[in-house]
Amino acid sequence: MWLVCGVMLLWQPNFTWQDSPREKPYGSDFLQEYVGGRILLTDPDSLYDGETSLAVQKDPAVLGYESTGDGYYPMIYPPWWYAVVSPVSLLPLKWAAKAWLVVLCGVWFLVLRWAAKADAGLGRAMRSCGLLLVAAGPLLTSYAMGQKSVLIASILLASAVLCEKGRLRTAGAVCGLLAFKPHLMLLFAGPLVLRYGPRVMTGGLATLTSLAAVAAVANPTLTGEYLHVVCCSLSADYLDQGGYHLNETHNWAGLWSRLLGVGPDARQATLVWTTATLGLVGCVCLVNRGGSFRASGWGVVTLAAVLCSPHFYSYDLAVLIVPGVLWVRDAGLPKGRAAFVGLLLWFALTMLPQLSKQWPGVPVQWSTVALVGVFSGACWAVIRKPASASQLHRPPGKGRPRTLSLTG
Repeated sequence: MWLVCGVMLLWQPNFTWQDSPREKPYGSDFLQEYVGGRILLTDPDSLYDGETSLAVQKDPAVLGYESTGDGYYPMIYPPWWYAVVSPVSLLPLKWAAKAWLVVLCGVWFLVLRWAAKADAGLGRAMRSCGLLLVAAGPLLTSYAMGQKSVLIASILLASAVLCEKGRLRTAGAVCGLLAFKPHLMLLFAGPLVLRYGPRVMTGGLATLTSLAAVAAVANPTLTGEYLHVVCCSLSADYLDQGGYHLNETHNWAGLWSRLLGVGPDARQATLVWTTATLGLVGCVCLVNRGGSFRASGWGVVTLAAVLCSPHFYSYDLAVLIVPGVLWVRDAGLPKGRAAFVGLLLWFALTMLPQLSKQWPGVPVQWSTVALVGVFSGACWAVIRKPASASQLHRPPGKGRPRTLSLTG
């Protein structure tokens, strides 16, 4: 992992410094965090003011170079998020972006190490899936763009392990950290509450209360401004700046906008299929109540979040690593076959974003179609054979099934 990080720092164009004018921002999407942290430290009342954020993003004194691109990152995250990342903004951008990449790699590394120690079976699966965990295509894209998908995958993996260990309040508290993307927090936490009960909710509420306190300390008025941005003006401002492309998203919105074109028909179809998906997830959680989610259950939750999220690009698909490695654990395959399956999962996840490319004369978002197929299989596996607590973590060996199965 640290080798990948080093290669990114030395040779990835987004982290290659040049004093001359550049079109694409140094550190890529990390500029969102850097500018937000800077404004919060210097002029917090203007955090959600579009003119201020645009001016800071184009200021050579802040960036260290002249920006010639016309892109724009609106401040769309809650104030506590900018407060948390603001210490990195104290550094010059040249070093702040590198520090951010090290933080992303470090968090993923520490969560993987902790999960391997907490669950011996999962640790064996991780050793068989090294390439998947270190160099899956969406993961590399997330690193290269300074994206937070690595953090989302880390939170999901930690929540899964904690839930399976019965530490439900702690799992809820960890899942609450997804509040920097509230829609994902609801899509992940909602099924967990249905499946595991109110203890998950109490942990999540404790985290949200703490984060609200951080936001209040930063600036008491910013939370209201953030809600206004999200509810009233975000979609128009973001789309006008060309920052969101429906045809490139791997979800229901991307599928229907590709088939029907961007417009009311696609929005209506997206709403209908999103509602149906969430209803099916609720049924799966209730059917599986009293047993363990296992890989199939976590696959249902994760894939539903991908399909129903309004914003899910290629780098966001890194979250699929989590049900993938859980699947390898539950299959109980011998070491060699587990490594082969891990290699297949790496290849599939790396190639999946390529299926979203526009094929001449074929208006289909094939990546979404593939995800829907896997989602349907995972739902059927849970409904057909709910897992019981006694089925958990059987070590591989004699008497263990040797065929790959979503339900173990």
